[in-house]
Amino acid sequence: MTIEFYTDIPAPVSKRGRKGKWKTLLEDMAPHANAWIPISPSDRASLSRSANIYMKGKYSLVKADQEWVQESGHEDGTYILTINKQDNQ
Repeated sequence: MTIEFYTDIPAPVSKRGRKGKWKTLLEDMAPHANAWIPISPSDRASLSRSANIYMKGKYSLVKADQEWVQESGHEDGTYILTINKQDNQ
């Protein structure tokens, strides 16, 4: 009996295995304690879900002070995501 192995496997048709934009961002931020990014209100819910899954207990998502938003020029960022604990992977 002969067993053949195929190494030229085509790419999968489904999107399983692709990383989402928030997972990639959170993995890049994980090694850096005190890193932060402004988040728009439209992205708050999806980022909050992803951060809860991938950074459980290591992040804070807070509403930014309106005065800071105006002064900093981050009109789209009314929420701030900060990494509280460094992830040592």
